[in-house]
Amino acid sequence: MFKLIELHTAYESRLKTLNFDSSINRTRLKKELLDYFKGHGIQEQSDGKQVIFVFPEGMHSLLKNVSIPSQMTSEALQLARVAKLVRAEIFQAEKTFEFANKFPPNCQTDCVPYSLNLLISMILYGPNLKNVNKHNDSQSCLTISQLIIVSLGTQLLKVSTFIHWLEARS
Repeated sequence: MFKLIELHTAYESRLKTLNFDSSINRTRLKKELLDYFKGHGIQEQSDGKQVIFVFPEGMHSLLKNVSIPSQMTSEALQLARVAKLVRAEIFQAEKTFEFANKFPPNCQTDCVPYSLNLLISMILYGPNLKNVNKHNDSQSCLTISQLIIVSLGTQLLKVSTFIHWLEARS
């Protein structure tokens, strides 16, 4: 027996753990669970307040080991993890570019984190590992990567300016 409210709480907690800012309606979760386990004899029972799911013998382990999110939710969680990793590498990058009347060799490549450039290359040219290095240093990958970095810097500047403004007012 599994209570819907407990499953919903566990599901929401798991989404937050994975830094996925989304929630799911209990009724929608209930429908997804009923659809997913339709062929396994799942039964919904309610006393008016609580909804519980009852399975035939042996279904406890199946429910514990099955991933509840749909394929789209699972893919969205994977994308969220990749975005988190790439953003972390961007903000931890030590190489910054300072213009000194001329551009040093490889300044474009050196200023872009490898993970960001690799991600952009995969988006533009596909995840073909044979051609990763060939496309990774292409001008289009470097330009898009630099635009993303500048955009993130602008967002941070706006936030820090707002924080300074708040501190000055108090």
